[in-house]
Amino acid sequence: MLIGVICLGLAKILFLSGLAQANSQISGQSKGIQTGTISGRVFKPNLSACPEAKIEVDLGAENKIQGKTDEKGFYMFPAIPSGTGYILTASKEGFKSVRSKKIKVSPGKNTTVNLTLKKLD
Repeated sequence: MLIGVICLGLAKILFLSGLAQANSQISGQSKGIQTGTISGRVFKPNLSACPEAKIEVDLGAENKIQGKTDEKGFYMFPAIPSGTGYILTASKEGFKSVRSKKIKVSPGKNTTVNLTLKKLD
C-alpha cells in the first residue's frame, strides 16, 4: 500500500514537472527568449481593406513565417522573437508586392506595420 502511494506521488510530480517544462518551452522562457507581436492591416491602392493577402515575416537566417489577412485586411504574428532588421512582405494576385524593412520587435510590445499594395503597371 505504501509503495503504491509513493509511486502515485512520484508519477504526479513527474507529470507536473513535464507540464511546467512544456509550458516554459512554449512561452520561450526556458531559453530566455523574449517575444513581441507584429500586427497591422493591408490595403488595396484605393485604401480599401485587402482580405486574403499573403503576409510573410523574414526573421533572417532562412527563418520565415507566413500568414494571410482576414476579411478586413488585418493580420497578426504573435510570439516573434525580439530583434531588429525583420522584413515584412505583403502580396496578392493582381497587385505589386510591398515590403517594409528594418522592423524592430521589442519584448512584450506590439509593432504595428500597415502596408498598401501597389497597382500593377
